[in-house]
Amino acid sequence: MDNKFKEPKAMESQDNYKVENMMPIKLKEAKFPELRIIGQFDNTYILAEAFSTLYLIDQHAAHEKILFEKYMKEISEKDVVSQILAIPVIKELTSKDFCAYEENKEIFKDAGFNIEYFGENTINIREIPLLLGELDPHNLFVDMIEDLKNMGEGNTTKVRYNKIATLACKAAVKAKNNLTLEEIRYLLDELRFIDEPFTCPHGRPTILKYTLKEIEKKFKRIQ
Repeated sequence: MDNKFKEPKAMESQDNYKVENMMPIKLKEAKFPELRIIGQFDNTYILAEAFSTLYLIDQHAAHEKILFEKYMKEISEKDVVSQILAIPVIKELTSKDFCAYEENKEIFKDAGFNIEYFGENTINIREIPLLLGELDPHNLFVDMIEDLKNMGEGNTTKVRYNKIATLACKAAVKAKNNLTLEEIRYLLDELRFIDEPFTCPHGRPTILKYTLKEIEKKFKRIQ
């Protein structure tokens, strides 16, 4: 099985892609201990343990948060690496959508999109962020424009970057995906070292913890 957490390979024009972007994010101290992996439940949740505590990790939510923080870091450092699309996406927009793009074109540029004009109300998407892997650039762009329009005016640039990064998390591994032991280890290792590993970008929990004492109480082994 292909490793679902490997960075997509850049084309030859992306030789400057930094080696550290291929490695787990380890900028700060670990937010939870190194876990012993027990396995997967329903190909959706990772079961692991440490220090008499059972950890239940939502693999999709966890990978979403890893991608989100990594992408936001690249944007803030103006270090987003793009991949050239084999087939550029030419899209004709409505007048309203084209205006929304015009208002946010610098946001898209800083977020790793290379978009050119291709006639009246028409754009040509030539590059997208490498971190997005094989996402459909057409649908991704439509979703981003729609969300940016719904935000209205008055939102800061950071809020707009945040919205784009949240949508980009569609590249995360999905529920019902069977993961290898190597893939689970990779995901947990990255999750331990990001800034806020306990909630996904949408606010849902990524990790639930149950102490041995809590479990034994449930089984009425102790009072």
